[in-house]
Amino acid sequence: MNICIDLVNQGLELRFSPVSQRLELIRIYDLTSVRLIYGDSDFSSRTPTFLSVHSKFGPTSAGHYSDSKETYMLHYPGITFVFSVPEELLQEQKIKEGKMPEFDSVMLSCMHMFVSDEKDPRLIKPMPILGKPLVLLPSQGILFSETNSMLIFGNTPQDALTILGSPQHISYKKSNPLSIHERLHIRDKAEVRDFQYDYFYNYFDIGLDILFDAANHNIKKFIVHTNFPTHPNFNLYQKCNFTIVPPAAQEMKHDEKDDDGFEDFDEEAKVITPEMKWPEISECYGKALTEPFFMPPTKDNPFGGSRYYAHKDIILEVMENDYISSVTLFRSHDY
Repeated sequence: MNICIDLVNQGLELRFSPVSQRLELIRIYDLTSVRLIYGDSDFSSRTPTFLSVHSKFGPTSAGHYSDSKETYMLHYPGITFVFSVPEELLQEQKIKEGKMPEFDSVMLSCMHMFVSDEKDPRLIKPMPILGKPLVLLPSQGILFSETNSMLIFGNTPQDALTILGSPQHISYKKSNPLSIHERLHIRDKAEVRDFQYDYFYNYFDIGLDILFDAANHNIKKFIVHTNFPTHPNFNLYQKCNFTIVPPAAQEMKHDEKDDDGFEDFDEEAKVITPEMKWPEISECYGKALTEPFFMPPTKDNPFGGSRYYAHKDIILEVMENDYISSVTLFRSHDY
C-alpha cells in the first residue's frame, strides 16, 4: 500500500514507497494549478494536447491504451503523459494498438514524474532503503545484518557506541505509565532507586531506542519504530526496517549457541515485517499472553489510539489501521 499525500490546492499527489518511505512518484492531475516548463518554453499555458506534447518532447516508443480507463499513456524516461481519449475516437484501431494518430482533440489529463529504471524507462526505479536493516530476536537482542554485528541484553553503552556510534539524543525514563501493573517487589525496588533514572540512547536515524538500567548500565530494552504517518510520533524517527523472528523460528538447529551468544534460527521461516497487518502477524505469533492494553488517542490525533499486545519478551503496538507502530523487546527476568 503506497503512502499518498494529496496537495489539493496545488493539484499534486505525492506517492511514497511503503517500504523505504521515500518519494517515488509525483502525479500532476490539475494542470491549471501548476506551471509546466520544458527547456525554455511553457507548455501549460493552455491544456496540452497529444499533438503539442509529442511535438514538444519529440519521438518515443509507442504508448499503450487502457480500455478500462479509456486513457492513452505516452512514456518518456522519467515522465508519463496520460491522455483522455474522446468517445468518438474509442473505436480507432490504431489507438488500441498503441499508435496514437496526432489528434489535436486528445487532451492531457495528468502526468506522472519519477526516476526511471535503467532497464525499462517506463518503470519506477526502486528506491534503496535508508537506515540499517535489523533482525529482532525476542529474548535475545538485535542482529544488524549489514555488518553482521549484534547487541544483546546485558550489553553496555560501550557496546552500543562501538556498533552504532554516538546516539542523536540521550533521554531519561522518569516515569512509567504502566507501573500500576507491575508486581509489588518491582515497585519496591524502584522506590529504593530514587534519583536513579534508566536512560535511553535514541538513534532517530534508524528508528531505534535502547534502554539502559541505571544501576548496572546494561541493556534492558530495545524499542523500534515504523514511523507510520498516522502515529503521533510520525517524523520523529526514521522508519526502522526490521524483521521479527517468531519463537518457532528461533528453535536451535544445533544443541549449542554460536560464539556470539545468539541461538541459531531458521532463516527460511516466515518472519514479521512493518508492512504486515495485525491479522497476518497474529497468525505467526498466536494468541497474546493477555488481553491488549488500549491507549486512547490524544486530542490532536484524529487517527485513533493504539493497542498493545504482549507475547513472551515482546510487546507490539498496533494502530487502529492494524499496522505496527512500534515493537519493544525485553527479557522477562529483568522485570
